Amino acid sequence: MELSDGTYRMYYGIEPEVPGNNLEIFSATSSDGINWEQEPGERRTESVFPDVVQTPEGKWRMYFQQRPSIRSAISGNGLKWTEESGVRIDASNSFGFTFENAAAPATILREDGTYLMVYSGKINERYDEDGAKVPNNDMRILIWATSEDGLAWTKKGIALDTRNPVLEGFADGPDLVHWSDGRIRLYFWGYKGVYYSVFNGQTFSDPIRTLEPPNPKNFLYPSDPPGDPTLI
Repeated sequence: MELSDGTYRMYYGIEPEVPGNNLEIFSATSSDGINWEQEPGERRTESVFPDVVQTPEGKWRMYFQQRPSIRSAISGNGLKWTEESGVRIDASNSFGFTFENAAAPATILREDGTYLMVYSGKINERYDEDGAKVPNNDMRILIWATSEDGLAWTKKGIALDTRNPVLEGFADGPDLVHWSDGRIRLYFWGYKGVYYSVFNGQTFSDPIRTLEPPNPKNFLYPSDPPGDPTLI
């Protein structure tokens, strides 16, 4: 995010595989967007997938996954965060899925003052249609929700049902961005690259692959695909 003095702040989390970690979220600042310096201390613990938006009142709200749900915290300066009571998004839904969790929130403030969020729901089943031999033993579905105040959310529908031969059960790391044509684009990554979809206010378009990973050995599933895109 851009600060009032023209510098930038980035939030990021420790990898869960690091021994002895407490799922810390840290921050760093930069004057040019290239060279970054970590700020002292931790912004949060027991939290993953930080996603920060500025409220109309000029404060900052961080959405994050905490165990099976998405919660939030509020800050006036971007450094000291106060957790807000309650759950923003839980794993329940009316779309016929049994999710293990709600994860990886991407949130944007729309021009009408309402909020749009896309998040990932994890299904503990393997995608095995058409003889697929996908790397993961679970699937991810992207769901979208809206809010008037950033706190109370209404789950609206399926942003992307990945159970098809294109995405083969996997889409993660969603990110929302206002595009130059006035519409909102959803970017995310899958087994074979980064994709985007266009939001028309009610539905998301079929995804288009926009970034393919290098695959010199022509693997069925590239071993190191680009992931977790973020745009501005």
